Amino acid sequence: SGAPMPFYDPKAGHFKVLYLQEYDNNSAFNYHPIWGVTTTDGANYQSLGEVLPTGTSPEEQDAALGTGCCIEKDGVYYLYYTGHNRYGNEAVMRATSTDFKNWSKDALWMLRGSDYGYSDKDFRDPQIFVADDGAFHMVISSNLKFAEFKSSDLKTWEHIGNFPMIW
Repeated sequence: SGAPMPFYDPKAGHFKVLYLQEYDNNSAFNYHPIWGVTTTDGANYQSLGEVLPTGTSPEEQDAALGTGCCIEKDGVYYLYYTGHNRYGNEAVMRATSTDFKNWSKDALWMLRGSDYGYSDKDFRDPQIFVADDGAFHMVISSNLKFAEFKSSDLKTWEHIGNFPMIW
């Protein structure tokens, strides 16, 4: 298990921690489904089990899942995550839920690095925050840069540029 993705759930009034589930018998493809736990105090946890499964074939963009983040707006949970396919391509993908139990992967929505001048092999780990301008901002790591996108509704995203990683 690894890559924790903490999230305060305002609807439920507690914290959830999503993570990539690792198995000893992972296949070469279709690995790292997203699992979760809940906690009200940071010391005691209850398992949510599998939250989001991988795709079912190595050719699918989400044959393996990678780190992302969850955010809630107007009663809808948005889970943005990295999808990896058998060719080593990465893309940012999205699933939504109204109850945090039943998720719908949005097959019509995806951010690919090459569509914005970034790599398709290194375009991952989306993180979302609300900025001082009141809009949602998504930062995606790619090729020693952070790609930045902006949205008012968590549905449509505009690429607004990039900035270098500093380390």
